[in-house]
Amino acid sequence: LGITPVAGFSSQTFNILGDGVFGNSSGAVTGTQPYPSFAGDFASIYQMSSSGAAGVLHVAFEGRLAPFQTEVNGVLVDIKGVGASPQYNLKIYAEGSGGTPVYTSGLTAAPGAITQLSIGGAQLSAQPTGKKRFFVVVEASIDAGEEVHVGRPFTTQV
Repeated sequence: LGITPVAGFSSQTFNILGDGVFGNSSGAVTGTQPYPSFAGDFASIYQMSSSGAAGVLHVAFEGRLAPFQTEVNGVLVDIKGVGASPQYNLKIYAEGSGGTPVYTSGLTAAPGAITQLSIGGAQLSAQPTGKKRFFVVVEASIDAGEEVHVGRPFTTQV
C-alpha cells in the first residue's frame, strides 16, 4: 500500500479582509461602523451617509496574498443603499498596477436590500505583485438623506 502525490492541485484560502478605513471625503459626509444588527442585515456594516448634496466618501479594505499564493480568485462584498438614489463604484487595486484599478464596477445604483456582489479573479486585469497587497474600495456618491452600507469583503485566494 502506498500513497502517490496528486499533481495539479492548489490550496485555496478564504479570508475576510481587515477593518475598513474611510477617506477621500467631499461634502457633508459621515462614515461610521455601528454595532452589528443581529435582527437586521446580520452583518458588520460600514455606513457612509450625507447631510448635503453631492457627497462623496470612500471606504478601503486591505488584503494580502500569502507567500505561496499568486492570485485573488474572488471577491465578495455586501452592499446596500438607503434613500432616493445612492450610488457606489466598487474598485479593486493591486500592488504593482501603478495606482490604476484592476477592476471597477462603474457608478452603479445601490440596491435597496443588502446584496452580495461577486467579482471573479478572471475579471481582474492584473494580480498583486511585490508584497502582494491589494485593496477593495467602495466609493459612495450620496445626497442628503442617502446612505451606502458596505460589509467587510470576503476573498478567495490561490
